[in-house]
Amino acid sequence: MNLFTKVLNDCLQEPKTTEKIKLLSTYFKKENKKNLPLAFHLLIGENFGRFCSGKLLREWCAECVNLPIWIIDESYEALGDNSETISLCFANKKEKTNWELHKLCGEMLKLKKEPIPIKKEWILSKWNDLSAENIYSFNKLMGGGIRIGASKKNVLKALSEVVTIDVPVLEQRLLNNWEPTNEKFMQLISKDNNQGQGLSPYPFFLASPITSPIAETISTISEWIIEPKWDGIRAQLVHRKEGTALWSRGNDLISEQFPDILNVANLLPYGVYDGEILAWKENKPLPFYELQKRLNRKKIAPKLLKDTPCIMKLYDCIEINGEDIRSNPLKDRRTYINHLTYPFLHSTELNLQNLEALTTYVQAARKNNIEGVIIKRKNSTYQAGRVRGDWWKLKVNPLHLDVVIMYAQKGKGIRSGLYSDYTFGVWEKDSLVPIGKAYSGLTNEEIKQVNQIIKKNLTDKFGPVRGVKPCIMLEVAFDDIHPSPRHKSGIALRFPRIQRLRLDKPITEANTLEDAQKLC
Repeated sequence: MNLFTKVLNDCLQEPKTTEKIKLLSTYFKKENKKNLPLAFHLLIGENFGRFCSGKLLREWCAECVNLPIWIIDESYEALGDNSETISLCFANKKEKTNWELHKLCGEMLKLKKEPIPIKKEWILSKWNDLSAENIYSFNKLMGGGIRIGASKKNVLKALSEVVTIDVPVLEQRLLNNWEPTNEKFMQLISKDNNQGQGLSPYPFFLASPITSPIAETISTISEWIIEPKWDGIRAQLVHRKEGTALWSRGNDLISEQFPDILNVANLLPYGVYDGEILAWKENKPLPFYELQKRLNRKKIAPKLLKDTPCIMKLYDCIEINGEDIRSNPLKDRRTYINHLTYPFLHSTELNLQNLEALTTYVQAARKNNIEGVIIKRKNSTYQAGRVRGDWWKLKVNPLHLDVVIMYAQKGKGIRSGLYSDYTFGVWEKDSLVPIGKAYSGLTNEEIKQVNQIIKKNLTDKFGPVRGVKPCIMLEVAFDDIHPSPRHKSGIALRFPRIQRLRLDKPITEANTLEDAQKLC
């Protein structure tokens, strides 16, 4: 446990990514082999779910250190971290037993479904055994997540340096039913290049946003393939002898939600295809909210299949007949998808002669249920993750509304104790109706400023949510707006974020529901 706690603390205190990778590499070299599968699992951001509520842990901590619970709770409000709060209550405590990570996690998983009194007894015994430093990481384990300020890819880079296996290979293997067992970890770091892939996808190649004038990124348009940025679900269709599966960009298996696509995969040669799933009717895409009806369902009813038919727009082939062709140029990979049969359609290349034509197309994209364009270098290979230079995305400009904060909730972590999550609304005659929520976009100083205003204007309480008197206007940006029977306002915003704080304007000048409806 000592080594795991040390690398956790060292990484949190180290601001440089390169140094974090060195720390992790050193840790992987030194750690007990029995602990490595679990440690790696936790360091890449996976978890075992919450073992016990933070509230109960604080109550038990108060009993252990003989302090009133209100002191523990106020410390938690100030620090914003349950694990740190409790570990500080045991400051300077020496270790009685050096628990190995795999044994500690093993016991925790066995007790996960046991009654609260049994969990309490076990937790108190571990607090008694562990040092203050190890109590901190132990509490993190029970809270359900470990954060070290390093991305999953950087953890893989650290492991790659130790086992001398390329990061893309590790990423690919990690998608093949990864579990934190000794067997799976040995498969992950094996030098054997002929491991069966099963139905696992490849790591997705992600386009980078163009944030500067387009002419600074794209000089000669003839070097690029330009295609619509479809407003659907990015997915890989894995069609191998072992079977067929659909994977989302988040590496979630979504096969059951799209049986109409899966059932006709035999129209394609064995391979792995990258594309976009769209709700599609009368030879055109339906709005994204129609596609949403398919999501998070275990079974798709016949009526939904009929009312919301789906297709897959393919724009890349990255494996064909068992051969990995990611290193081939894009223009060659696309030859495998140029002659397709419904519901598999290739993403058409746009014949745009110059940058002016490109800009005009993007400006009109929203009317056609298209988000913008994807711009790909013709000779680009299929890489892993977001690698700048070869694939770019240019999205239509976001929509904007001036809204008023109606409800607020305190944040977590560094925002603990501050009202930083807001539900906002627009005017309908003389009252406000909620149309969305947002928590990103303001600076830390602006959040503190808004927090002070909110604290003076609190009204009703709904659990952790507090009503706020109409007094703060925000300008919010969002990608789309559409009708929604689930919301009182009858509309819903897609990807809302705070653009700026508008304390310079009276709240009476916020937009109306009629204004918002005109954008649908």
